[in-house]
Amino acid sequence: MNRLKNGLILLLINLLLFFSNNRTYAQYISKDYKDSTINTVNGVPTTNIVNQSCLNKADLIIEGYYGYPYMTGILLKSVLDSSGSHYQTHNLNHVGLRFEYLIMKNFGVGLEYTYALFDAKYQENGNVYTATLTKQRFLGKAYLHFLEDDNTDGYITAGLGSSSTNISTNDPNNKVQQNITILPISIRLGVGFRHFFNQTIGINGEVGIGGPLIQGGISIRL
Repeated sequence: MNRLKNGLILLLINLLLFFSNNRTYAQYISKDYKDSTINTVNGVPTTNIVNQSCLNKADLIIEGYYGYPYMTGILLKSVLDSSGSHYQTHNLNHVGLRFEYLIMKNFGVGLEYTYALFDAKYQENGNVYTATLTKQRFLGKAYLHFLEDDNTDGYITAGLGSSSTNISTNDPNNKVQQNITILPISIRLGVGFRHFFNQTIGINGEVGIGGPLIQGGISIRL
């Protein structure tokens, strides 16, 4: 009788250890692989790991970037620098900020703002004045993501919006503040990528037409 009793106790202990180990293993799999499924083969738990993509539905991406070139600024700088005049020119090219919200795993919509600046300083009657050319652009954009990877995202994008260009001076004898926009409509077609170093911070790059040919910067994923 004592042998039977001891045998039952030993069996219960082994069963408790077995189910405790299975539960711990399942929690480990679920924690590290969000898209995994757990199957049991001959009493042993196994996992089928589904490839994870860089982005998921409802992700919000915030990006800042620098874009090159601002062609109008490059042309003005070239003309003024080669004319022998006493202008001190500076072309900032483009800086921009954009947002994207993933409404589906592979499709997002967003907004983009771009600012370009060219300025020229000159002297007159012992005073230094500045003539400034600025361009601002607002776009609504759509993104189609085609790369499935844990850390890297590839996409194509199209945008449509408005653009304005203004010229101004702080010279009181030649005061100018004028909108010189030729075409107020702006478009963007591009191909880009993002690479994330962790769950939040990454880098981005894009090439396209409409705005800066090349742009790159920092990405934040929320």
